[in-house]
Amino acid sequence: MAVIAPGLKGQGIRTFNGAGRGPAGLDLSATIFFNAGRGIPRYEDLLTIRILSQTHTVSVPMDTIKGQITTTPWAIVPTVDKPTSKHFAACDAITDFLDGGFNANPSTFDSLCKEWLNDILSIDAGVLELVPDDDGYLAEIYARDGATFTKNLDQQGRLPAPGSDEPAYWQVGAQVGVLQDSTLWNREGLPQMDRLMQQNAFLALSGMLGYRAIDPVPFSRDQIVWVEENPQTWRPYGYSRIQKVQRLVEILINQDVSNLKYFPANEVPEGALNLVEANQAEIERFREYWNADIAGKPHKMPILGAKNLQWIPFRASPRELEFLDSQEWYNNLVWMAFGLAPSEVGYVQDVNRSTAQETAEVIWRKTTLPLLELLAGAINRSILPFLEAYWDVAGEVEFVWDPKNPIIERQKRREQESDLRLGLSTPNRILVERGEEPVPW
Repeated sequence: MAVIAPGLKGQGIRTFNGAGRGPAGLDLSATIFFNAGRGIPRYEDLLTIRILSQTHTVSVPMDTIKGQITTTPWAIVPTVDKPTSKHFAACDAITDFLDGGFNANPSTFDSLCKEWLNDILSIDAGVLELVPDDDGYLAEIYARDGATFTKNLDQQGRLPAPGSDEPAYWQVGAQVGVLQDSTLWNREGLPQMDRLMQQNAFLALSGMLGYRAIDPVPFSRDQIVWVEENPQTWRPYGYSRIQKVQRLVEILINQDVSNLKYFPANEVPEGALNLVEANQAEIERFREYWNADIAGKPHKMPILGAKNLQWIPFRASPRELEFLDSQEWYNNLVWMAFGLAPSEVGYVQDVNRSTAQETAEVIWRKTTLPLLELLAGAINRSILPFLEAYWDVAGEVEFVWDPKNPIIERQKRREQESDLRLGLSTPNRILVERGEEPVPW
């Protein structure tokens, strides 16, 4: 049996046992996503994703995650065992740059991280633009709308090398007022999901993505920092957390719209009045009386003299309809997709002190810490090497999040206490681990 291996471009299939070659034009190393032109289009309904990120169901967990990240202290530290004054001077210079000196607005590092995270969580395309100075060093950083950028991959799925004349990314459009179209929103300010998705799907399929056409702007590989949390093998772009729960959020929005129509707007009548033993003439006189003296007049009490009057209610209470239960269930699913527990977003109905503390540790380990590592890796790999102070010390500094997180500290202390009880450690060994002096006894 022939063993097939990817051939070189233009040579088709080559086999190790000499069984022959395939068609000359076949290249198994080529990616199916290649599209010669201004980057690979992102045929997705990103406008709906943007709107869903503004709903309370999604904005609450997103704000929680962004708050966890931006309240974590950070520092620039040397990576050598014996740093010199030059290392500390470089750390101070980089800290000053990131702490409010990285663009002309001026923005804070917290606001930059929030903008960056917003696109990572919503469309899984966090994009930063790096602006160089006259000497080629990094002068400014700006968060850009990741929905307007495309990747310019070659036939093998590779970005052009740094310094190449071929652009690595293209900015292909700018936002327009399509989201302000009044027909896409109901009077309560909630998106009308059926019309919204229909219009945005058409724009996505047409390649417009809801953005007006402008001359595409090319960017080199060194000008853009592109971060994805959930890359895929079957598509050139990532798959965001909101995209995972899009259908659940649409269900919740439609429930809200239905509730607004069902209760305040009186879309459904309260019930039916059955006039038992009344003939047609009596029913007509009752209708005239009701329309003339009762309908539309608040605090007007109807006086009826019909026999065996029956009231048949149409409406059920919210509890009977289980609106609250279904909304709670769908909200929990959305929060789970964001890696959060109900207690982290403020839902504390069934939370006690013990479970809340354990949950906070799990969320820190599974949600917050991976995002911190994702951002730190991008900063160390794609931002610091473009700063002059970084090369003043031959790159012997790095960006780190403060490891002295109270959640981690509590967890370590419990583990150390357990090791002491089991005889697996000693007091002096634990003191050294904590950075303290050992005791003589």
